[in-house]
Amino acid sequence: MDEVQQKPGFRFGSLEKASVLAYLIGLVWRVWYIFYFCPPTRFIYADMTLYVDRAKEYLQPNFVPYRQFVTHPPGMIFLLSKLYEWDPTWGLATAIQFFLSCLIPLEIAVLAYRLFTPKIAAMAFLIASLYFPFIDYGGYFLSEIYVMPVFLLFTILFFSGIKTSKSAWYFLSAIVCGVIISLLGVFKSYFLLCGAFLALHYFFFGSLKKPATRFIFCVLFAISQLPIVAMMTSYCTKAAGEFCVGAAKMGSDFLLGHYGRGGSFRWVDRETGYTAQFGTAGAEQRGLFEDYEFNFSMADSKANLAKAMEWVSVHPSQAFIQSIEHIDNAFFATYPWPTISHPHFVAALASQHFFIFFLFLPSLLFLRDVGYQKGILGFLRSDSALLLSTVWALVLAMMIGTGEIRYRVPFDAFFILFAAALYCKSFGITASVQQAQSQGTPS
Repeated sequence: MDEVQQKPGFRFGSLEKASVLAYLIGLVWRVWYIFYFCPPTRFIYADMTLYVDRAKEYLQPNFVPYRQFVTHPPGMIFLLSKLYEWDPTWGLATAIQFFLSCLIPLEIAVLAYRLFTPKIAAMAFLIASLYFPFIDYGGYFLSEIYVMPVFLLFTILFFSGIKTSKSAWYFLSAIVCGVIISLLGVFKSYFLLCGAFLALHYFFFGSLKKPATRFIFCVLFAISQLPIVAMMTSYCTKAAGEFCVGAAKMGSDFLLGHYGRGGSFRWVDRETGYTAQFGTAGAEQRGLFEDYEFNFSMADSKANLAKAMEWVSVHPSQAFIQSIEHIDNAFFATYPWPTISHPHFVAALASQHFFIFFLFLPSLLFLRDVGYQKGILGFLRSDSALLLSTVWALVLAMMIGTGEIRYRVPFDAFFILFAAALYCKSFGITASVQQAQSQGTPS
């Protein structure tokens, strides 16, 4: 790894002024978009209906969780139920989503400052302030707006912890980060996989601490996740009538992503008569409209997995290609749902093209330069590779289940960091990739 160099002194220049102006413009945009143009109460359907209806149901006296109640990770339901209890008009929930949307660019700037340089932080702050998905998801009752700032907080604390020279904070940060990532898992199960990938990458390729010290850090990180994971596993297993971690959804997700070329899947529970119907944003945008109906519950993981494997065993090659297609859906081939289905769909089109051409491709160039200048081992030991380990976890999760852009959006912050570093180098703001990577590179 590179040696740690002193951060250059901060100077409030043109780039910093432009970033502050961008943030102020973004604030005005957020006020207009979240409170007036697209408040969360305007579009409530599909997943939004599920979250809102179950949040209200959860508040009913003598409520007992049942099988279909845990088809989705219940964190969002628990949170919305509290917000609805405090304010049935959803005004408080809207205000909180606005606040969280405003918080995201600030956290990205802090993370960029911690890992790179003040100039790169300013550039990342500028981009994040006006990045439409960070504004857009503040206008929907979806979990993305809640998990994004918490995931960024987790990332900041994780990197602060592994780089500290103070042993007490080093081990305490492992515990705090473990608790946070387990809370994220209550909202999106794939965050547990992201935490595992991050810890494993740090253990094998970190170098600031001895292997034994890193091992203790990772053990503390894992153990601190157990209480919340155990509680959620117990809650969901009891409700579903079968073992499940976080939600009884893994089987149905696998079926959605690996059964024919379906656009709509309908589950009819033979025991209760309960019906559920779902599709994927990627399937709809690709023009897949075949309908499938199954005579078992969406929450019956065993039946869903058996049905999916029945098809996969006959079409193994197609199943593999569909797994790759999920990644394509999340990064390139589709547009952000639900905005792509609304009258202001042009914003969704523009934001996806911006991601591909102004974030993803510049990120590849930056990472290529880092790898070229550091070598393979140096790259694996870099902060950039450590950040990317969480993206690889997401990719694996989408290959197993389904993939769409809103699953990727919480990780777009990392691509903003990489792109900002490349822009600073290209514009002569930062002299080189080495300078961009010299700050905090050892882990």
